[in-house]
Amino acid sequence: MIFTKSVPVLVENSPRKKNQHKQPKNFNKNSVRRRESSRNNSSNHHQSFHSTPSAMSTTTLIDEEQQQRQQVRSALLRHWTWLDRARLHTFHFWLFVYSLAQIFLFHYLCHRVWSFVYVFFCAIFPALVLASIVLIRYGQLEFSRKRLRWFSLISSVSFPVFLWLIHLPLISEFRVKQERIAELASLSSSLAICTLYQFFVLPRHRRLFTFLSLGFIICNTLIIGIFLYIYNDQLAFSESPILAVIPLFIYQLIVLIVGIICDSNSASSRQAIAQKLTEAIQRRDELEQLKNRQDQLLLSVIPPYLTDKVSKSIFATSSAADFSKQGTTQMKLFHELHVQVHDNVSILFADIVNFTQLAAQLVAKDLVKTLNELYSKFDADAQAIFEKCLN
Repeated sequence: MIFTKSVPVLVENSPRKKNQHKQPKNFNKNSVRRRESSRNNSSNHHQSFHSTPSAMSTTTLIDEEQQQRQQVRSALLRHWTWLDRARLHTFHFWLFVYSLAQIFLFHYLCHRVWSFVYVFFCAIFPALVLASIVLIRYGQLEFSRKRLRWFSLISSVSFPVFLWLIHLPLISEFRVKQERIAELASLSSSLAICTLYQFFVLPRHRRLFTFLSLGFIICNTLIIGIFLYIYNDQLAFSESPILAVIPLFIYQLIVLIVGIICDSNSASSRQAIAQKLTEAIQRRDELEQLKNRQDQLLLSVIPPYLTDKVSKSIFATSSAADFSKQGTTQMKLFHELHVQVHDNVSILFADIVNFTQLAAQLVAKDLVKTLNELYSKFDADAQAIFEKCLN
C-alpha cells in the first residue's frame, strides 16, 4: 500500500500573480451568466412539456390499476376454480353413493320383479355420476371452468329425472297399496334434497340454478297433480288433487327459500374473501415497490458486489432479533464488516483550491462530472508515471 500526499491542486491555471484576483471574478460572471441562461432554458423546457409528465403519470396509474385488477381477477378465478372443483367432486361422490342406496332400498321394498330395461335405465345415472367424478378429478385445470359448469348442469337435470324414475314402482301401486301419503312424503323429501343440491353444486351461478329450481318445482307439482287427477277415481279415499299438491309445492318452495338464504350468506363470505385477497395483492405490490426503492438506494451508495452481502446481513440480523425475542438464540454484539482487500493501491489526498466557490457555482451533476474528469486525469498521470518507472 502506497500512501501519497499531493500538493494543493489548482482548478484554473494561473501563472501570473497579477491576474490571480481578476480571473475568479471573470469566471464568476461567466458562470453566473451560464447558470441564468440554463435556468431560463430549463424553465421554458418544463413549461412547454408540463402536460406530458402529467399525461404519462395518469397513463401509468391506469396501467398499474388495470394490471392489479387483472392479478386480482386471475387469483380469484384460480381460487374459485379449485374450490368449485373440490366441491363438485365431493357432491358427485355423495350423489353416487345416494343413487346406489336408493336403487337398493327401492328394490328391497318393492315386492315385484324389476325388468332388465328398468334396471338398465336406473343404472345409467350412477354410471354418469361415476364418469363425472373421474373427469373432474383428473381433468386439466385450464379447461375445467366450463367443464365444471356443464357437469353441474348435467347432474342437476338428471338427478330429479332419476328420482322420478326410481319412484315409479311405488307411484304405479297407489291404487293397490293405498299408501299415498307415505309415498308422497318420500318423493317430496327426495325432491327437496334435489333442490338443495342445485344450490350446493356451484353457488356462484345463483340466478341460473334459482330459475332451474323454480322450473323443477313447477314441473314436479304439475306431474303429481296430473297423476292424482288421473288415478283419483281408483283410490280408496278420493279427494281433490289440489289438497295433495299444495303441501308439496309449499314444502319445495320453503326449501328453495332456505337455499337462497344460504347462498346469499356464502356470497357475502366470498365477497369478504375477494376483498382480503385484493388487499393482500395491494400490500404485496407496495412491498415490492419498497424493496425496489431500497435496492436502488443501496446501489446508489454501495457497489453492487456489496449490496447482496449487506442485504443478507440485514436480513440475518432482523431474523436473529426475532428469534432472540423467543429466547432461542443470542444476539451478536458487533455487526459484520464487509471489507474487500485490494493490493497495490495508492491513496491520493488532494486539496482543491477554490472548491467552495466551485461547488456554489455549479450544479451537483456538473460538479460530480468535473471532479470525475479531474480524478481521471490524476489516474492517467499516475499510470503514465508508473509505466515510465517500469521502463
